[in-house]
Amino acid sequence: MGLVCHDDFNRSSIYHCLLLAANSNEKSTESVKGTDMSILSIEQIQDELSSLDGWVFKNNAITKSYSFDSYMDGIGFVNRLAEKAEEVNHHPDIQVGWCTVSITFTSHDKGGVTAACVAMAQASEELSHLNKYD
Repeated sequence: MGLVCHDDFNRSSIYHCLLLAANSNEKSTESVKGTDMSILSIEQIQDELSSLDGWVFKNNAITKSYSFDSYMDGIGFVNRLAEKAEEVNHHPDIQVGWCTVSITFTSHDKGGVTAACVAMAQASEELSHLNKYD
């Protein structure tokens, strides 16, 4: 049975859909099945980012730099985020530094920010608060 999600764009339905995809046992062939994968307007992006501390829109992408207590805490975050991204088939660009990790989401095939990018930014926020590496 495939994953079914709402077509309407709003924070709660997109994030719920992302969580369903992440928790399903089957791999998604789309970023978030049933989600409108069209490019968001600048106004939509700014509205979504207003609730995500530290995220900025630039160069047709959303990005944030995270700071961690140790290099390995940052690597643990990268590993958790990579697993989530693989589960929902929406992958960030990741840059790792000493106690810092920079994350960038864009839809490379669409050429800009989609609802899946915003949902993964929200997931990144939650994953970043799990302090210790695995």
